[in-house]
Amino acid sequence: MIELIDVKKESEIARFLKQKELTIFIVISLLVFSGVTLAIVFSKEEYTLLLWILIAVLTLYIWGALYFFSVPFKQARRYDRFYQSALNGLLSEDTVEVCSVIAGNISKDGLEAKQLVTQFKENGKIYERDFYLLKGQFDLKEGTRIKAKSFSGVLLAYEVVS
Repeated sequence: MIELIDVKKESEIARFLKQKELTIFIVISLLVFSGVTLAIVFSKEEYTLLLWILIAVLTLYIWGALYFFSVPFKQARRYDRFYQSALNGLLSEDTVEVCSVIAGNISKDGLEAKQLVTQFKENGKIYERDFYLLKGQFDLKEGTRIKAKSFSGVLLAYEVVS
């Protein structure tokens, strides 16, 4: 079976990335607030210029914090949550036939992925199923039958049947 994603390894990487980003944010926050505190404590009686500088610094800090928690940290948290769920959740194994590979990147639960469209037969009917690939490349052609191991529609491993 060709393993596309090593869930344990990726889970550790995602958790480390999330912790690293949070640590960087906390350090920057401590530096900003200690700088603001020192500026207030050691300032002279004239606060006009200091007031405008502090307003500018805190405004930039607040906008930076909003961006940080809405984009990079949220993405790292989603990857961490997905891999933790994949470690503890139920994995499904299906035998499917590849229909097409969609070239562009799409978003699957906020994660960037590539899409593989497949079909399988059940009770005489043909059903279509989409698989998503978070990392790596597909080297599968149309009509190839594979045994796919997936979690929540994300392809983790596959084996070519015919």
